[in-house]
Amino acid sequence: MTAASSPDPAAEPSAAAEQSVASHTSGGAPSNANSRSNGRPGRRGGNGAHAVATLAGDRTAVGLAAATDAAVPLPMPVPHGGMASGGRFNIRTFESLRLPAFRWFLFSSLGSFGAMNMQMLVRGYLVFTLTGSYAALGTIALVGSLPGLIMTMPGGLIADRFRRKRVVQAGQLGSAALALLIGLLLLAGELKYWHLLVCAAGQAMIFSLMMPSRQSMLPEVVGMQRYMNAAALNTGGMTVAQMSAPAFAGFMLGVVGAGWVYMMMTACYIFSVLMLFKVDDQPVRAIEASDAAGPGMHQMRRRGPSSFRDIGAGLAYVVRDPMMRLLLGATLMITLFSMPYQMLLPGFVLDVLKGGPGLLGTLQSVSAIGALAGAMMVASIPNRHRGKLFLGGAVVIGVSLIAFSFAQALWITALTMVVIAFGSTVRQALSQVLVQTYVADAYRGRAMSVYMMEMHIISFGTFFVGILASVAGPRVALGSMAVALLLMVGLLSAFSRLRHVD
Repeated sequence: MTAASSPDPAAEPSAAAEQSVASHTSGGAPSNANSRSNGRPGRRGGNGAHAVATLAGDRTAVGLAAATDAAVPLPMPVPHGGMASGGRFNIRTFESLRLPAFRWFLFSSLGSFGAMNMQMLVRGYLVFTLTGSYAALGTIALVGSLPGLIMTMPGGLIADRFRRKRVVQAGQLGSAALALLIGLLLLAGELKYWHLLVCAAGQAMIFSLMMPSRQSMLPEVVGMQRYMNAAALNTGGMTVAQMSAPAFAGFMLGVVGAGWVYMMMTACYIFSVLMLFKVDDQPVRAIEASDAAGPGMHQMRRRGPSSFRDIGAGLAYVVRDPMMRLLLGATLMITLFSMPYQMLLPGFVLDVLKGGPGLLGTLQSVSAIGALAGAMMVASIPNRHRGKLFLGGAVVIGVSLIAFSFAQALWITALTMVVIAFGSTVRQALSQVLVQTYVADAYRGRAMSVYMMEMHIISFGTFFVGILASVAGPRVALGSMAVALLLMVGLLSAFSRLRHVD
């Protein structure tokens, strides 16, 4: 069905139901539609469904077909990527953009992540200008990570119980309030280092409570058939924001000052809230085996208030399920060694490259080229060998970071940042796609909360890399981090089955 998706998403459930009935009423013969959809023979059905269809009509046949399917487990649904009928490669890079709800969701993501990444650069710039210390950069990252680690699992449970769109909107309003507070302190000339520490902790808490809901919304908005394509486009948008928004912030720092840049962040958060009003966050109802491992998300949301028992159940699921344990463990470890360079970049530019906000913004801007290329590649590829591509993205990051840390010429530094952005986008997009593909729907929010811990793991990595940079210099610190990343990828490739995951 992925090869012939209806332009109208509302029509997909009925089409899926018709294919399900057809596969059963054929007495076990492979259904052509189903074969085109999955690139494999149709499943065996039962003649009983055909008899009931004759007596009671199509609606009863659909119900009995679903009951018959319960005895024959469905294969894990594979989100649509670039695979056309019969397994042929087919580039459908922008397919998800046909859905209006996804377009509004993407606009909201761009506003939110644009503000967050502007804040990351400007806050780092302010910390370094106030203290002149790499250790201070690492400390503010660590302070921001601790509340986040504590609140991440409650955030996942909130995502499984409450209406996710409202949770995200509330979090964005909280972020807007914090950005407004820092902006006013800057304009009044009263900003102190401890103000940034407190707001970093508050921002991390809001982020941890909100992000599992945002990540879990996407399958509801587009359905699992389009999920790989939509996730790649969304990650591409996030990564472009991650690269281009700091470039804009660096330019505006030299034009209007940090106070007004924080006001722009406030406006971006409010824009994100407004865009989500256009998104219907009710799930796309396709015939999929989404609740095979437990009760569905809506049943869970009706149970009542959150509890430590349900949080524990989510953690137990992640630890017990071999695929979740592999995917989330690999993501957390690779992130620990791959991403801290972003938070140290302001100090690297000011101290090593002897540049200012303009150079910082320029380097971030050229990185967007690599980020966009990585996103478009993931949006277009087939649903095969994704584990190898995930590991390959991490290798690209590690090799490029070594070149970046010891580059002497500015053009080499810019080129390596483009390649780093490409590898980062491929890794981030595929890690999210793989987790969302293999997770049981009843645990989606809590699994995504564990996935989102990578943002706080970055902060721990930044703290230690910042200390090392203060002692041995930023080049040695970043180079050591890159070598550790390559060693980690080598271990994962040699001793895990991640490279065989599709």
